[in-house]
Amino acid sequence: MQHHLRSKRPKTKGKIEILHTVDERPKQADARSCLGEWVDDTLVAAGPVCLLVLADRAVRLLAARRCHHDSGSVSKAAFGLLQGRPLKTLTSG
Repeated sequence: MQHHLRSKRPKTKGKIEILHTVDERPKQADARSCLGEWVDDTLVAAGPVCLLVLADRAVRLLAARRCHHDSGSVSKAAFGLLQGRPLKTLTSG
């Protein structure tokens, strides 16, 4: 007798869409003269977590937070880190 077993589908996770790249950064941001020009980076680990790092280019301030690496958690962590700080642009690198 042949059994038809249910196969598990691979789990898909939300992809983080890169809206603006480093090449699209304004020329004044390269001069590091304006406060509030932020660059972000995510370091993804083997588990379900990642490290979100935000850097202000003018004053070289780093802010980091550990979060899950789905797009909702990363955006929540980014908004939490930027709350109360000056923000002109946020570039994904």
